[in-house]
Amino acid sequence: MSKRIKGRMRREYLRLAKPFKTFSIGGSRLLLNCGNDSERWMALGLYEQDVVTAMEEVLETGDTFVDVGANIGFLSVLGRTLVGAEGHVVCFEPDPRNFSRLEENMALNAFDNVECEPVALGDHQGTVDLQISSDGGWSSTSRGITSIKGWGERFTSSRAVRMETLDGYLAKHPLIHSIKLVKVDVEGGELGVVRGAVRALSSGVIEHLLVEHNPVTFEGAGYSGADLVGALRALGFGEIQVCTPQGLRPIANPAADVFSNLIFSRPPR
Repeated sequence: MSKRIKGRMRREYLRLAKPFKTFSIGGSRLLLNCGNDSERWMALGLYEQDVVTAMEEVLETGDTFVDVGANIGFLSVLGRTLVGAEGHVVCFEPDPRNFSRLEENMALNAFDNVECEPVALGDHQGTVDLQISSDGGWSSTSRGITSIKGWGERFTSSRAVRMETLDGYLAKHPLIHSIKLVKVDVEGGELGVVRGAVRALSSGVIEHLLVEHNPVTFEGAGYSGADLVGALRALGFGEIQVCTPQGLRPIANPAADVFSNLIFSRPPR
């Protein structure tokens, strides 16, 4: 990348460092806080480009997309744009600050086929403590998240939130019988989400699972990438690819001790 292009990007980045503004993203609208680093990257079209590309490859008009750890709705809005009015989107976000903005972004687009649920997903139903980060980007139900070296200062408070399992949610919503893609980014709670979705995963209801593979948050939660990969392979999700900005690519060692976003799929029959 040339110095001139880098300079232009930096000027645009700094220009956006202002309060809330509405941006057009993929034909839909998103209200972003340009004082937040992650949301400035969203506005510039540079946020999680690997995940965006993967979703564009997998999702089609009429599909169902489930966003677990939806935050303010950036990927939820993208998912709704890709599946269209004929599809269905379900978002789960337990952080009350993020959930308020998630609902605001859905209302901004007048979506009538998006469900927003203010709950955490995990391996049981009940009440759990949500560790809330200062910027809303790292909130987690993982009890060990605050013990990760250098991470304690990220969390300013905790509050009790409701947890459900994906299997339990689907049992109460029988019209959802086929899910093209589930995205899971819950800061160490990924294995719990998988354990709470065994029925949907083993029965073929879910076709693809896109999971943030973060060895640091996994260790804080008391498990490893190998544990997550092993659990999903045991459920029939043996086809694993890594997300890149250029598209999905095969990966030799999905349990390697490196950060990545992985897509787990059932091999075609």
